[in-house]
Amino acid sequence: MIVNNNSSSSSIIDKNAGTIAGMVKGDTIIANYTFQSEGKTSVREVAFLKKGNQLAEGFGDVQEINGESKFKDLSKLKFDGSMTFEKIDCK
Repeated sequence: MIVNNNSSSSSIIDKNAGTIAGMVKGDTIIANYTFQSEGKTSVREVAFLKKGNQLAEGFGDVQEINGESKFKDLSKLKFDGSMTFEKIDCK
C-alpha cells in the first residue's frame, strides 16, 4: 500500500478511492487509476518513479482518448518530487 506524503495545507479536500493496474518497467510504474468521483467512474493514466523508499508521481501533458485521460508522451514526464508516496503496512 502507498500513501500520499504531501503536507499541503489546502482548505479543500478532494477524496476519491479507486484501483490501480499497470506495468513495472525498471524503476517506473505506468498504470491506469480507475476511481469514483462525484458519482462518475473516471480513468486517469498515472506514472511513478521509485526513488529510494518513495514513489514520485510523474506529470506531463495529457489528452483524452476514449473517455480516459492519457499522457501525450511518456518520455517527457517530469518526476520532480512534488507529489510523493511512501510504503506503509496494509491494514
